[in-house]
Amino acid sequence: MPAPRQGCFLSFFYFLNLVSVIVALLVAISLVLVLALSKDISIVEIITRLYGIVFCFVIVFAELEWPLALRETLIFKLWPIRGALYIFLGLLTLEFSDFSDDNDLAKVFHNIIGWIMVGIGAFYFVLGVTCMRRVREKKLAQYQAVVNAHIAMEDAMAQQSTRSMQGDSKA
Repeated sequence: MPAPRQGCFLSFFYFLNLVSVIVALLVAISLVLVLALSKDISIVEIITRLYGIVFCFVIVFAELEWPLALRETLIFKLWPIRGALYIFLGLLTLEFSDFSDDNDLAKVFHNIIGWIMVGIGAFYFVLGVTCMRRVREKKLAQYQAVVNAHIAMEDAMAQQSTRSMQGDSKA
């Protein structure tokens, strides 16, 4: 018996999580590049960039819904606020693009990744305003109920099969 499918709606949100994780990691790489390739950086700029890198990893954990404490944090449960934070990180990334003149490729990479993060943040903001998180949670609960019913049915079929095989061996 084939396993239940999650459908396009949930697949879309898993894809959004994956893209957000990849972009957050690329933003972290971009901020590390700024630290490595910039000249004459003040301590405040270094601390601000390190803050951005830490925030990128918080985004990764939030998107993966890994630690329960982070998953239940109000900031990440409310998608408009999540979107605003992603926009902030994207703008922070765009603001700190002070490479030396000979690093045009690094500047382009930095700007593209910053704007993609701003776009993801805007998308999350719109999704939150249109209450799509609630719809996602309902679809996810329905899918989990179907999966649990499927597992229960397979267990019952396996037990029935075991009983019938034991009955055949006794006869």
